[in-house]
Amino acid sequence: MPQPLDAVSDFPFRPVAIQRSKWTHHFHVRSPKLARRLALYSWQAIDFWAMIESHASILTFCELPGFILVDQRPHVADFVLRKSEGDEFVVLDGLPLSTLDTHERDILDPLPVTSVSRHNVGPC
Repeated sequence: MPQPLDAVSDFPFRPVAIQRSKWTHHFHVRSPKLARRLALYSWQAIDFWAMIESHASILTFCELPGFILVDQRPHVADFVLRKSEGDEFVVLDGLPLSTLDTHERDILDPLPVTSVSRHNVGPC
């Protein structure tokens, strides 16, 4: 059984800089859990962020932490969550984003990946 995780002290993730087209949404929100401003790029990311902020078992998180492998291809993870049970990446069903430095694609260490789409989200 995994050991309980400390909320922030050893959470190594930081957001990567995103290159976006002028047609992509760009929202700025203030996170009470992180005590900083976040940049999000879709309505689905806003909805998921609101759920993260209100969910007590999510201790901390990071938006757009970097590249992970999804179906054996590099993909920018939308979020990484630190829950009391462990860490996990979240990939939202939406437009794929790319980083500003597209040549540098360091793949983050594997964690469980949860894919969230409009079709697998039900009422609370």
